[in-house]
Amino acid sequence: MAGDIKLKYPATSVTMTTTNLQSLGSSATKTVGWTSAAIVNTSNVYNDYLLSAEFKSGTSPAVNTGWGIWLYAAINDTPTWASIFSAGTAGTEGTCTCFGSTATNVRDAACRPFGYFTVAATTNQLTSFAQIGMAQIFGGSMPTHTAVYAAQDTGATSFASGNVMYYNPVISQYT
Repeated sequence: MAGDIKLKYPATSVTMTTTNLQSLGSSATKTVGWTSAAIVNTSNVYNDYLLSAEFKSGTSPAVNTGWGIWLYAAINDTPTWASIFSAGTAGTEGTCTCFGSTATNVRDAACRPFGYFTVAATTNQLTSFAQIGMAQIFGGSMPTHTAVYAAQDTGATSFASGNVMYYNPVISQYT
């Protein structure tokens, strides 16, 4: 049986709701941040999702600072989420705070680092990243429920408005 396995993009990009991301303040430890709504992969069972974003730094960001992205997944298909946040709700779009005095340990145990993006020390500087596969963060397979955690340490009072995040589903197709 001859043929090829090719990537297929079965749906258009989804623009994630980022309402609460627009006013996200700076957190030196990156433990006060924003969480996306869950990306549910139980019906379509896509192989991967390509994540991309455009963030605008706020007023007077400091040199050698930026914003970080982490991914986290439910611990089962119910979904039940790990106890990550003392404020905010895992898998629900909104601002959040990681648990306790060892908040970076809690974040790093439950969340997988996706990337850290340095900003220029320029007010309202746009920083973008092109589509990057999410499955690689989880060992090559997409979980049933995934969410994004973002935090910034730019020193700016808050991000500028106009931040946007997208994900685009991917499947492998035999041709």
